[in-house]
Amino acid sequence: KSGDDFLIARARTLEQLCDALVAIAMPDATPALPAKPVLLVQRLTIYDLLVAARAQPVAVVMIEAEPEPHERALLDLLAVPAIGDVGHAFRWTSPDDVGLVDADSGLLLLNPSRADIAAFRAANRNVAGSAVPSDSGPGGDATPSPGDIEI
Repeated sequence: KSGDDFLIARARTLEQLCDALVAIAMPDATPALPAKPVLLVQRLTIYDLLVAARAQPVAVVMIEAEPEPHERALLDLLAVPAIGDVGHAFRWTSPDDVGLVDADSGLLLLNPSRADIAAFRAANRNVAGSAVPSDSGPGGDATPSPGDIEI
């Protein structure tokens, strides 16, 4: 039975790879993503990685609590901050929402005000002792200016 589960998971991964290659080859077949999106996904798949990477996502928010080992590898390839265990995020968000993601504390703030963003950046400056760039690397923070990030 466990061999069957592995083969089923492998077949799904290959199917996602084929779907992603078709989407890349035929860009009219895939919906356009906003610039600098925050990816909101149930589980991160190879399709998400290949298709969404062109839009240069600034963070990934996963509904599931703990990423699988292959998802961790995909997150490393994207090199963006990520949080998980955001159980009902699909209920709370809609297209064009702005998001602030702090991967260090597991924070997802939807439609933050300028004051929220300024307070977040100031807190990070105080902790780090230096200015926080607006988009830092893996495991860091994605701190948008209002309108920068769409979910």
